[in-house]
Amino acid sequence: MISCRTSSVFRMKRKNFFVVAVFCYVAFLFTGCGQPPHRSVEEVKWEEENPKQQTSLYAVYGFRLIKPEIELLQKKDFRMVFLEYRHKIPSDYWASLKETKEEAKRKAHIVCSDDSDKRALFDSIARSYGDMWYPHPSERSLLYTQVYNVDKVTNISVFALEDWSDRYPKGSCMDDNFKFISGSPDSYIRNGYHLDSEIVDKAKAGFEYWSWTALYDDLSSSYVALPVCGKLSEIDFNQYDLLGYDDNLGLLEPIEQSAHPERQIAVEITYKDGTKSRLTASYCKPSNG
Repeated sequence: MISCRTSSVFRMKRKNFFVVAVFCYVAFLFTGCGQPPHRSVEEVKWEEENPKQQTSLYAVYGFRLIKPEIELLQKKDFRMVFLEYRHKIPSDYWASLKETKEEAKRKAHIVCSDDSDKRALFDSIARSYGDMWYPHPSERSLLYTQVYNVDKVTNISVFALEDWSDRYPKGSCMDDNFKFISGSPDSYIRNGYHLDSEIVDKAKAGFEYWSWTALYDDLSSSYVALPVCGKLSEIDFNQYDLLGYDDNLGLLEPIEQSAHPERQIAVEITYKDGTKSRLTASYCKPSNG
């Protein structure tokens, strides 16, 4: 039989053990796995050569001189479909392992503001959009994402390649069932490199989205591109000269989900010269609806 004293000592030791265990766990988080993994020499060198924060005289970092190669990508359990560029300027070391900056520029025919041998070409294109230079250049962290197409997009449409629902049978246009989410620096440039919060709030009104960070620069504490969002059927693409969201032309999100777990869709992109690009993909209904 265990005495009260022995039981009390046992409880005290167990309590002390628990306190020590918690202390060790917290210490482990800060000194072990809680710390970021050790960076390689190559990664450190890449970050030194490609700092996230750069000073730029322009709102736009680069232009794609030819029509871009775009892929339709849907991440697991995401409602959105990304109209992602196949070739893009890497924003970190790991992305550069798949495709370097020079490779992306060569394959996508991208000319950048820091290309000393093509500075005159970049200047002429930037000036045509009114992007002369910042009156007071400052550091920005969104530089690499501000790469836009010279070929203007005049329309984007989504078609059902299979029966989506009773309302949208096979072959029907679903522009009034898909929201388009993107951004444009047009207003930012025309307004003297500034966007009023009221203008931004109005552009986002009625559309909730998980992140606008690709349009917002924490360093400048302001939006450097105006959100573009709405039903495809209601967006006038002709009013935007430059269009894009991060490494994408934009995102598509269905308003009414299909009752089927997977459906084939087609996205048709029309350019100013009348040419069209047609992309197909399987849209998978998210498990959470």
